[in-house]
Amino acid sequence: MFFRHNCTMKLTTERLHIRQWQDSDRAPFADLSADPRVMRYFDKTMDETESNAAIDRWTKSINDFGYGFGAAALRETGELVGVIGLFIPTRFVMPWAPDDVEIGWRLAQPFWGKGLATEGGQACIEYGFGVLNRDQLFAVTAIQNAPSRKVMERLGLQNTERDFDHPALVPEHPLARHCLYEIENPATQ
Repeated sequence: MFFRHNCTMKLTTERLHIRQWQDSDRAPFADLSADPRVMRYFDKTMDETESNAAIDRWTKSINDFGYGFGAAALRETGELVGVIGLFIPTRFVMPWAPDDVEIGWRLAQPFWGKGLATEGGQACIEYGFGVLNRDQLFAVTAIQNAPSRKVMERLGLQNTERDFDHPALVPEHPLARHCLYEIENPATQ
């Protein structure tokens, strides 16, 4: 995330580095993505092939655009805690403008409840508004995902009340209904 092609810049917070993916991140991210607790609000867990494909998509975004969903690692130890970043969804058509930038996170269970998603998310918002000059950012999750919704609210995102069926899920899927949160750039209001 936050790179311009061969640049080695990292987004750093008090406890995190949000950076480009490395080969050493693949196994811990595969473990995280195979954990049913972590993937509770996704349609399914991911196997190693699917996990690696996600990393490859995010790596390409970082290389192509200078940002994406990056590897989030503890500054103190370098341990991968999950993924945090900004991304333009490209795999499905969402019910809003296609160039909107999504803020998102997914953390391994041992790192829940420590404020890391909020800390990384805040840094991403600052980057999205301060560096990318975006007018707004959005986040989506399954309506049932109260923990992520709380993080969105702590970050200042507002529920738009424009719920929708996620295009990658059949309407009958129990997680199909999603909510859309947005935050406006105060400098452009």
